[in-house]
Amino acid sequence: MAKFKVLLTNFEYGRGMDGSLKDWLLKGYRSFFVPQLIENKILDKFKKIIVRENPDLICINEIKKNQISKLVDKRYQYYDIDIKYGLESKLRTTIFHKNNCNAFLSQHKLNFKKKFLKNGTKKLLYEIDLPDNIKIACFHFSLKRKTRQKQFKEIYEIYKNHPSKIICGDFNILYGFKELDDFIKQSGLKFAHQKPTFPSPQPSKFFDLVLYSPNLNIQTKILPDIFSDHLAVMIEIKL
Repeated sequence: MAKFKVLLTNFEYGRGMDGSLKDWLLKGYRSFFVPQLIENKILDKFKKIIVRENPDLICINEIKKNQISKLVDKRYQYYDIDIKYGLESKLRTTIFHKNNCNAFLSQHKLNFKKKFLKNGTKKLLYEIDLPDNIKIACFHFSLKRKTRQKQFKEIYEIYKNHPSKIICGDFNILYGFKELDDFIKQSGLKFAHQKPTFPSPQPSKFFDLVLYSPNLNIQTKILPDIFSDHLAVMIEIKL
């Protein structure tokens, strides 16, 4: 049986911070400025993970515009990147936000759509068509609980009639899985895993999740590599 592999990550803009309090105290300045040497080191580490895992598709939250060119190569020549804020948001032009993007890279030429949700500051959702009529939607959910609930409802309405779907990304469920009770009940989706991914040295928060239609055959594994404050997730779909 053929397999399709997806690598999901919050790249944290290549800051190389692990999300711990100690790292924030020592490296907090990287929220405003990342030395080129550090950024290159993190990008090189991530590229080695890509080579090792050999995903068909890579879905990335929190990446800078200039960083994607260092990941594109002959193997991953199909990609798209865009600012994660709404099309009319002033953040798209401010100095500290205009390069804050989400992106994907692929070994294959896949049909995709960029959708912008109505709710939240971060609005960009990537919808990508996979083999076997599977749609994968990758999103970076709000830090505000009420806004997250509105975003869950929006995504439910968008995909409620599609039989084979995967909803993945950084869910930011600060209050645990109970936040997703209504969404799971409405959508009928299943968790591919219920393992923490944040902060990367000692994960305790269940942020990077994969939800999927019950008719699909999906397995996930959490990668141990620390290159961001989030651990990455490998998704394997049996076609």
